[in-house]
Amino acid sequence: VELDDARLVLDGWTGSVNHNWGTRHTPAYAFGQVCGFDDAPDSSMEIVTARAAIGPFLLPAATLFVFRHAGQEFAVRSILGSLQTHGRYQPFSWAFGGRVRDQMIEGEIIAESADVIGLTYTDTDGGSKFCYNSAIANCRVQVAGRAFERRELLATRRAMFEILTDTLHDEVPLLA
Repeated sequence: VELDDARLVLDGWTGSVNHNWGTRHTPAYAFGQVCGFDDAPDSSMEIVTARAAIGPFLLPAATLFVFRHAGQEFAVRSILGSLQTHGRYQPFSWAFGGRVRDQMIEGEIIAESADVIGLTYTDTDGGSKFCYNSAIANCRVQVAGRAFERRELLATRRAMFEILTDTLHDEVPLLA
């Protein structure tokens, strides 16, 4: 990576490039990402629990995810598929899971408030949302099924965890 006269060499880092696009922010969500677990560096997971809105009415939360492990993929990418998943979050913990046919995943992502930064997001209607993010959260998942042997995977201080909410949390100062 080069910027002006500065050069930074990144070698052997696991990562991804992604972003959410739309005309406004989702009313409330939790988003998580793990690019390599402690004992499974080639495994990854992206997960979201989000509430959409129709006008002023919030819909029930839906949890979608993609989990890749041992050369296999287990994913729920549709609202219909989310009927077999669950997710419940609060600052700064999140429990989630899903079962599709003979595949199962259960897990949690937890961040210490000292490891979280806060930002104010201005929505298209002029209102404010508060985004709380940690890039050094902990993640634990258990997987089982035909494609995966029963296993617990840990990502110690290497999981990304972000929530968007209308609620200001005093224990995390806002940076912007």
